Amino acid sequence: MKRFLEKILIFLLVNFVRLIRLTLRVKVIDKSNSFINEDKASPKVMAIWHNRLLFCPPLIKRRLRKQYATIASLSDDGRYAEMYAKNLGMQVIRGSSSRGGARALIQLVRKLKKDKTPLAITIDGPRGPRYSCQPGAAYLAASAQVPVYPYVVNAKSYFQFNNWDKTQIPKPFSKVEVVIGEPLMFEKDVSEEAIKKANQQIVDAMLAITVDKE
Repeated sequence: MKRFLEKILIFLLVNFVRLIRLTLRVKVIDKSNSFINEDKASPKVMAIWHNRLLFCPPLIKRRLRKQYATIASLSDDGRYAEMYAKNLGMQVIRGSSSRGGARALIQLVRKLKKDKTPLAITIDGPRGPRYSCQPGAAYLAASAQVPVYPYVVNAKSYFQFNNWDKTQIPKPFSKVEVVIGEPLMFEKDVSEEAIKKANQQIVDAMLAITVDKE
C-alpha cells in the first residue's frame, strides 16, 4: 500500500511540475554553444544544484533528456528521486557517498566511457551544504575524461522552502533562464588534492551563473 501511495504522489508531483513548466517563459543562455544545437547528447557530466532539481529535467529537451542518466541515494528520498527521474524518462543508478557509492561510481564511469551516456548530478546533494560540491562530479569527469557543464535554472520569481537547500519552485507564468556555462575539463588525476581543486573550480563556475533573490 505504501509503495502504491508513493507512486501516486510522484505521479501528481511530475504532472504538477509539467503543468507549471507549460506556463513558464523560458530563455536558454548557452555559453558553451553546444546544448542548443545538440541532436544526440554527448558524454558529459551536467552539474546541477540540489535546490533547482525539480525543474532541471523538464527544461531539458525531451529527445535529449531520455539519453541522460542520474544517480539517486539508497535512502527513501533517493527512491522518490528515482521514481521522479524515471517518470521523466531518465535512467537512474542507485548509490550515495555513504552507501553503495563506490559501486555506483564504477557504473557511472562505465556509462560515460563505454555507453557514452551523459550524466546529470546534483553536486551538493543529498545532504549539502547548499552550493558546495561533493567529489563525485569531478571524479567522474577526470576518470572518464569528459567535460563538466555547469547547468543552472534561475527563476525571476519563485517559492522557496525552508529546508537545508532552500528548494525553489518557479511561480507560474514567471520568467526562467536556463544557463549552461563553459565546459570544464580536468586532467586524469583523481588524487585528493586534484579532486579538491576541481571541486572548487566547479563551485566557482556554478556560482558565477547562479542568481538568487537574497
